[in-house]
Parts: sequence; C-alpha cells; structure tokens
Amino acid sequence: DGSDQTRLTFGTNSDLMPAWSPDGSKLAFQTLRDGNWEVYVMNADGSDPTNLSDHPADDYRPKWSPDGSKIAFRSTRSCNWDVHVMNPDGSAVINATQSAAAEQDLSWSPDSRQIVSSGFDSGTGSWEIYRVNADGTRLVNLTNTVGVDSHPNWAR
Repeated sequence: DGSDQTRLTFGTNSDLMPAWSPDGSKLAFQTLRDGNWEVYVMNADGSDPTNLSDHPADDYRPKWSPDGSKIAFRSTRSCNWDVHVMNPDGSAVINATQSAAAEQDLSWSPDSRQIVSSGFDSGTGSWEIYRVNADGTRLVNLTNTVGVDSHPNWAR
C-alpha cells in the first residue's frame, strides 16, 4: 500500500535497476559511486553495500538467476555490450555472449541454466533475440529476422 517506505541507499550518485535475490535477503543494483557504472550488492536492509564488478568498463542491469547462484549483467568489458555472468560474490566473471550484437535486456530461464537477451546486429541493422547457456556455451540467434525483436522474458 506504499506505507513504511525505507530508504536503502544514500549519496549523491545514481543507484538504479535494483534486483532482489531469490531468497529476498539481498539486492543487486547498478551505481555510479566509483566514477563509472558498477554492479553492487547489499543486504535487504541497505547494509553492507559491496562492489561486485569493480572494473573500469561500465556494468549495468544486474539480474539474479532464479536459483540465486549467479548474477547476469550487461557490460562493455569487451568493447561491446555483452552479457556477463558472475557469482554473487563477484568472482568467476565470464563473457557469456561474446557476439557482435550489442545486447540489451536479459532474462534467466526458470532452471537458471540459460539466458535470453535482445541484441542489435549492426550487420543486418536489426534487433534479434539470442539464447545462451549460463556458462557461455551455445549462443543461438532465435529470431534471425530483419526488424525489431526485443525485450525477451522467460515465462516462470
């Protein structure tokens, strides 16, 4: 009903795109606290904010896997917008998509094994939907059309 609101972050920089962990104990979010966009995680009460990505590239839009074992996010680490995946403590970061398309929105499969994302393919000039295993294997263009295919969302 909107009552009992509690401010969780404080400061002059933007804190955006919060994503609850599946168990509700943590929030991942993107922030400009360190001079570029980074992915942070904090406890649900706002305590213990921790920089997970700590990289000079921009990291955006964190999304927890349904089982809570991974966090996917967009990043420019490879000089392109790719989907990256890391453990909830920021370790074991991989570039999952490694494609020429500039990925945007992403969604986890209910079993946490795959990710779908939309990406702009400059070769065809169109937006496509891609699927990849969470470990970065088997990237597949699902739509392969000329047009705008975007905002994929896996049914739960």
